[in-house]
Amino acid sequence: MYDRRLSSVRFALFAIVLAVGAKTTFGQFDDLMLRVPGGANSLVLIDVDAFYSSPMAMRLGWKATFERKWAEQPILLPPEAKRFILASHLDPLNNMRSSWEVAIVDLATPVPMNTIARAEGGYQESIDSTPVVWTPSHAYCVQLDDQLLGIVYPDDRQAAARLISLGKTGQLTPISPYLKAATKKLRSAGQIVMAIDLTNVAQPHRIDQALKESKVLEGKNVSPTAVAQVLSSLKGVTVAINFQSQALTEVRVDFGSSIRSIKPFAKDLVATAMSRLGMPLEDVSAWKLSFDGDTFVFRGQLSERGLRRVSSFLELPTSKFSTLAKESESKVDPQKATLDASLRYFKMMEKLLDDLRAGLNTDAKILWYEKTARKIDQMPILHVDDELLAFGANTAQAIRQTAEQGRNIGRANSANQVAAIASYGNYYNNGYGGSGYSGSAQAYPSIQIDANNASSQNRTRGLQAMNNGLADIRRRMTKKYQVEF
Repeated sequence: MYDRRLSSVRFALFAIVLAVGAKTTFGQFDDLMLRVPGGANSLVLIDVDAFYSSPMAMRLGWKATFERKWAEQPILLPPEAKRFILASHLDPLNNMRSSWEVAIVDLATPVPMNTIARAEGGYQESIDSTPVVWTPSHAYCVQLDDQLLGIVYPDDRQAAARLISLGKTGQLTPISPYLKAATKKLRSAGQIVMAIDLTNVAQPHRIDQALKESKVLEGKNVSPTAVAQVLSSLKGVTVAINFQSQALTEVRVDFGSSIRSIKPFAKDLVATAMSRLGMPLEDVSAWKLSFDGDTFVFRGQLSERGLRRVSSFLELPTSKFSTLAKESESKVDPQKATLDASLRYFKMMEKLLDDLRAGLNTDAKILWYEKTARKIDQMPILHVDDELLAFGANTAQAIRQTAEQGRNIGRANSANQVAAIASYGNYYNNGYGGSGYSGSAQAYPSIQIDANNASSQNRTRGLQAMNNGLADIRRRMTKKYQVEF
């Protein structure tokens, strides 16, 4: 159906970090679930009302100051929404890229489609007599009902038409048994739930190879192959965050076979996976581990940076329409509106690039490059200075190009590995005949190192150019508006 999201062989470990969760029970979302297309292997359920009513959100004034201070929030949820579901299909063996995403948003009050078109900088049309808006951030917004908004990403018009048809026919689509069960069995209270079905995804031989190449099992009297067999029985991950005074998180990692052999170093496995994903190590090190049958249960807090990382998997494909919600209630001075919107936009750019630098030492660099580019695309643009918007668009494009170059280097690296291993096989083909070992396999480590170095240098140069650009646009905006950016 489409394309995008997290990193290959170690997915059985990586998936542990991909969720955030809550108090909301599955039953509260039954009506929205009827609109979810079949084929989803990931669900995010968010009770937005409960999120903004939480002690943490109230203390920090997230809802009251959303229009003015959205750049300061680690998770951007439109205050106009009461609750929403985000369904997607993720590819665990390809950086958890989502091939498609569909959001079903229950609004507190209707948002006119022409308002959405204006806020998004898109255009309004109709599909089968249903009002829709195409957005430059490559999504379709669909008016499913007066107070029910559908969002389809990427901008596949046929997919938008199928979502409309699903609502009209009332045809039920099958949802994974794991997703249904996971959203029902949460034991902690909160406001956000995410579940990822990983049943039958794992490839034992690839996990085995990854474990042998890592240091996770170093000094431990256990067979990598035996550990790989356990990890390959991974059924899925369900996570819950309860926004009290802090973001209290529970992660449940469910397996289909006995986890007895990996219990002694379960936390090491998770910490390694999360740090490679770019999650702050200070978050992970303080988490508590327990077991519930063949399930790992981790509990701890997420920092602001950790929340921003996780939010990449939770936020709507677009929510720029929120910036127009209260515009009609009062007259706005155009110059002040531009200054305020531009300051917010710049501060968010600064935070995103800072987080990107922090993720350079993870195994999921390409993932975070792609997600950062997309978050820039999703940032509210209403009233933002045109020059600053151009800088943001160019930066997002540069980040995407850097990610794609890194992906191409990875592909070339994989091809070279295959070639080297194939040449290694010549030892067996020629050894007994006298020509012996071809020597190509000895080049394999240097091939990998050279490719990794090239990728690292490429990212470093790209980030330096972005930092220089950020400093330059700061000077320009400060001079233009006579306010420190």
